[in-house]
Amino acid sequence: MANKILAILEQREGALKKVSFEAASVAAKLAKELNLEVEAIAVGSDINNLNDVSKYGISKIVHLKNPDFANYTSSGYTEAVSNYAKEVNAVCLIVGNTSLGNDLAPRLAVKLNSGCVMDCVSLNVESGEIIATRPIYAGKAFSKVKLSSDVKVFTIRPNVFKAEVTENGNAAIETKEISNPN
Repeated sequence: MANKILAILEQREGALKKVSFEAASVAAKLAKELNLEVEAIAVGSDINNLNDVSKYGISKIVHLKNPDFANYTSSGYTEAVSNYAKEVNAVCLIVGNTSLGNDLAPRLAVKLNSGCVMDCVSLNVESGEIIATRPIYAGKAFSKVKLSSDVKVFTIRPNVFKAEVTENGNAAIETKEISNPN
């Protein structure tokens, strides 16, 4: 049964970027409203501040680790994240709308046969469905979007969503060594 929302964490030079905490906070909020489980995925080599994510409502962090993941690679990150998402039957992935996220999210959508909404400025639950709001016409208007696919991928605009500390928990960190990333 598909029952997980995944926050895709972005790291640079071994440290999580601010948008990662925003994605974790959004994923935790949506999971609570939809009564789903939430996890965070970090792809990289060595990441120093992984446990900081637990303050934002995340109880499990999965580190997909390989020395070749120190820097972003389209094919390697896509394979690693999509394989994990399939393994846990994820229904929703939250990615930061950064250079990395703009490259990764559509690739994940193709691999997961899912819908994808880019540059979301709001994600709300209405009648058990996630409704995304995104700017159109150079920000002069907003469009509300509901995806009908089984799996949904959303990118969130950095600095729009507040990374809300919900607890001082200690998340379980599971490291999975990934061999032969593309």
